[in-house]
Amino acid sequence: MKHRNDDISKWSDAIDKTIDHIDQLLDNRQPVPDEDSILYRSLEKVLMRIERQRVVKRRWRLNIAVAIIAFVGIFSVLYFTDDLSESYREITVAYGEKYIVTLPDGSRVWLNAGSKLSYPEQFKRKKRQVNIEGEGFFEISKNPECPFIVTTNHLQVEVLGTTFNVHDYINEDRASVSLETGKVKLKLIGNSEYEANLTVGKTAVYNVSTRSCTIVGSKENGYNVGWTEGKLSFFNTSIDNVVKTLERKYNISISLAADSLLNYSYTFHSKQEELGHIFRRMELISPIRVERISDNHYCIYPK
Repeated sequence: MKHRNDDISKWSDAIDKTIDHIDQLLDNRQPVPDEDSILYRSLEKVLMRIERQRVVKRRWRLNIAVAIIAFVGIFSVLYFTDDLSESYREITVAYGEKYIVTLPDGSRVWLNAGSKLSYPEQFKRKKRQVNIEGEGFFEISKNPECPFIVTTNHLQVEVLGTTFNVHDYINEDRASVSLETGKVKLKLIGNSEYEANLTVGKTAVYNVSTRSCTIVGSKENGYNVGWTEGKLSFFNTSIDNVVKTLERKYNISISLAADSLLNYSYTFHSKQEELGHIFRRMELISPIRVERISDNHYCIYPK
């Protein structure tokens, strides 16, 4: 094919030179024999055919190039913008409420009061990833080919199929992950060097102030998922965090009358829903007095 194209080019150059010579003869007003006129017209027809072939070839090559560019462009858009095109759902649970969410893969999440969960309508990639603020108990459908990743304000939990509890409210000084079944891999947001495997019966506790994480026994340290059944559980929990928990659970507001109250912490379990019972337990543990100021507001005073 290359040899043929070279011959055509040489032939075309020779014809062009002949036509130029004929044009010069015409310009000099020299008589042109009839044979030359016939040759001139014949050469014009040949050149027009050659030019039409060139135009057709250029158009054919241009169409192929355009098709390839269009295909590459469409593929790039579909591949690289797949995440951007995903639609996300966001579930926000009000104070005093709890909510159960079923995810696209069949996994379920129990959301505690004051929590927020966001997740894609469909898990399109090789990772199932959700974000949570607050507290949630996860029951993950097992899929070894597609790990499940939970991201909070401070933690990242990666699992294959298991049940675990995540607690990470933005206004509290600690976050935790408690494993009930299976196995999870724990990472810290902002600390790429930390990585730990959490086993059954263990809880990872992250201290927001010191940015440190420790692994403790769940039962020995009072961590459980009783909140899904309406139960309360505190283990060496500061009064500030106890107050925030009660505010979310009962949709109330509680104020502290003195800064000295911040020195108190509480360890107890309660199976009763009645708020007055909780306050009485706190009054027995520490020298405080709880008064009801209005329908939804309480104040804690030192004795």
